[in-house]
Amino acid sequence: MGFVYIIVSPHCEGIYVGSSKVKPSERLKQHRQDARRKRTVTSTPIIEAGDAVLNVLEDVDNPLELCVREQHYIDNLPNVVNKRNAISDGDIVCGCGGH
Repeated sequence: MGFVYIIVSPHCEGIYVGSSKVKPSERLKQHRQDARRKRTVTSTPIIEAGDAVLNVLEDVDNPLELCVREQHYIDNLPNVVNKRNAISDGDIVCGCGGH
């Protein structure tokens, strides 16, 4: 179904947390394309730091649970750069897994 992931770089302390339904390699490629196009996304500084990698934290079978698990990592990992929450007041506000 989907997975929750982080993007990290050995040259940057920040951690980006995301979720997706596409292959990890394709999702990282999309983040790199966003950075090259200078799109304003919170993963860009990590990508631009160099040697960024996408690490899958867990596979998730339920689309609603995908957002819940993404938010769990946003709330609990150190140095998270995400500016939006996956869940707000119990409502799904993101397009979790839309990519």
